[in-house]
Amino acid sequence: AEYMGHIRAEERIEELSQRLDKREAENYELTTSKSRLSGQLEGYKKQIQRANTETASLQVELSTIRSENATLKSQVGDERTRLQRSQHEVQVRSRELEDIQCAHEQLTHHYEMLQ
Repeated sequence: AEYMGHIRAEERIEELSQRLDKREAENYELTTSKSRLSGQLEGYKKQIQRANTETASLQVELSTIRSENATLKSQVGDERTRLQRSQHEVQVRSRELEDIQCAHEQLTHHYEMLQ
């Protein structure tokens, strides 16, 4: 009976030893996987930082472009107003010129009648 107990104990030791080996192999795989995933995570963090930096730079550029656009729109509005004033001035001067030409024709006609 003592011999059987000894054999069972050795079988139990062998079983536990195999389970321990299996657990150590799983632990190694998990540690390796954790290390690989940690490396990937660091890579992703760096990509996010670069993307955030680029986004901030683009936001500054966009703000500058919007400011320039507002300035240009204002300048276009000013030029449009000046153009409208000039067109009105041309119309006024054209009417004055027509009046002068008409008066000149009338005077020429009267002068010819007097001769």
